[in-house]
Amino acid sequence: METGVDLRFDARHSAVLPEPVRRRLLEQAGHLATRDGEVVIQVDAHRSRERNREEARQRLAQLILQ
Repeated sequence: METGVDLRFDARHSAVLPEPVRRRLLEQAGHLATRDGEVVIQVDAHRSRERNREEARQRLAQLILQ
């Protein structure tokens, strides 16, 4: 069974992020950001899909808060 996850966040069109935070997020995301402004985080470090989802969410939160 596949437990890896891809978390996709559309930073460019997010209504909840102020413009300066959006710009910084896309800059800091580097290779994780697509040309369309999505941040894609892939996690397959754990045997549990739920644990991988949680880690992906934590990674996104860290990027936003940096």
